[in-house]
Amino acid sequence: MSFIIIKNNCCGLDVHKTWIYACIGITDSNNRTEYKQARFSSFTKGLYELCDWLAKYNCIDVCMESTGKY
Repeated sequence: MSFIIIKNNCCGLDVHKTWIYACIGITDSNNRTEYKQARFSSFTKGLYELCDWLAKYNCIDVCMESTGKY
């Protein structure tokens, strides 16, 4: 079984009360996927850092998962 790559560059976010965990999957033309992971504060400074990190990898597609009220 294999996955069909729909987006070659996208990020998943797991949102918690004080932290946001992020993972970008970047797939090249040979269908090899490299993953970049990072953790950011959920406060203003951390959100700006997350934006800069996403821009560094030219990532504009993001999906978010959160439980509860976050």
